Amino acid sequence: TSTYSVYGATSQGDTHTDTLSATTAYRVAGFSLNGGYQFNASNTTTPEFLSGEAAEQTNSTSNSFFFGVGHNLPMHGNFSASATRLDLHSDYNDSGALDSFNTNINTLTSALSFSPMTNFNVGANAYYTDNLEGTLYNTLLTVGVTSPETQLQEASRDLSLTGTANYDIPARHLDFHGLFVRQQQTFLGVAYTSDAYNGTVSYSNTLLGGSFNGVVGLTETSLSVDQQNMLGLVSSVNYSHPIQRWTVAGGFAYSQDTQTLLASYTSSGYNYYGNVVRRIRRRSFWGAYASGSKSLLTNQPGTANTSQNYSTSFSIPRLSVSGTYSTSSGNALLTTTGLVSTPVPVTALPSSVVVLYNGSSYSAGLGSSPIRGLTVSATYVKALSGTNSNSVVSNNNTENLFCLVMYHFRKLDFQAGYSRLDQGFSVVGTTPTRETSFFVGVSRWFNFF
Repeated sequence: TSTYSVYGATSQGDTHTDTLSATTAYRVAGFSLNGGYQFNASNTTTPEFLSGEAAEQTNSTSNSFFFGVGHNLPMHGNFSASATRLDLHSDYNDSGALDSFNTNINTLTSALSFSPMTNFNVGANAYYTDNLEGTLYNTLLTVGVTSPETQLQEASRDLSLTGTANYDIPARHLDFHGLFVRQQQTFLGVAYTSDAYNGTVSYSNTLLGGSFNGVVGLTETSLSVDQQNMLGLVSSVNYSHPIQRWTVAGGFAYSQDTQTLLASYTSSGYNYYGNVVRRIRRRSFWGAYASGSKSLLTNQPGTANTSQNYSTSFSIPRLSVSGTYSTSSGNALLTTTGLVSTPVPVTALPSSVVVLYNGSSYSAGLGSSPIRGLTVSATYVKALSGTNSNSVVSNNNTENLFCLVMYHFRKLDFQAGYSRLDQGFSVVGTTPTRETSFFVGVSRWFNFF
């Protein structure tokens, strides 16, 4: 059970969860058998202040039964299969009206793998669910989205068949990977069938005195609905190299038209990172770090998520300083833990549950030990952001300052600290809230024996 409040907004949230599970496992005549039952119940109040709505209350229960079997096969092979039934029930207060959501999900999975020769293995997997929409909702439930917004109206299914093959050539530092995926889905009343072929090759070795790793792959995806064929690309490169007292590292990855959870969508994106570290003396160094990413559903406007992060730090004996800056924008879901990235394609969600956001933050830190036993530290963080949900726009500001002094003298420890938090949200229509605190403490240890 947990209860929390949001400074700067007249809203409060709470969560209560009960879980009961029982599992068993046997090994009979070479077969590995397992099964079990799990019950989950949760009562939540989610503050919806960023979307200009009242707090939402949800009561959810789920019952899950599962059974699995596995057995070893010749040629270093293995077989496994499992079946799961999940029953979900939710009562939620949506805009003052009490609604209910009920569904059940049956899932079957199986896997088969062989290693007929050294450095070579093949495998196949099968997945089936008779309730694809319910599976998507359950995915949202696990990240804290408690209201489905709409009752499931259409039958939805998903059958996915996957075949894989891997071959390594250690002497050449090469690894080859092949993948085939066939998806047959019924979603929102439309039947989809897609076939995807993927082949990748990776190479890892020392290069010019550093460590290099590279991956490149091609994907061809065909979709039955509009007879569309897409050629996709997956690539990445990473390199690090020490140069005397310097260490330089960086990497970049890019993907285009890669298959998503739903057969009717593909995703594209990139990410990068780089850092430079300079060791000045045995106990002194300077470092600079940068990273960024962008992802989106291909040819789907308004689905992009981007982020950039930059930081630097400098340390010498008895003194260290650091600073960071980050910015991000995209779409997210408002949950009991705040905004979280959408775990399913955003186009499959009602627009009322999606929050568009953008923001930036920066921070600075200072730490020092000027004399033996004395430590002084201070951090400052400021974040500015904006959100848009249900055409309700909110400009948000958070500013935090924290200082701490600690002094150790013989068996005595002295502590003193100061904290100040300023936070406000324009959607609530009140002035920003300031919370300050100050503390002083002393402790001494004793040896009684």
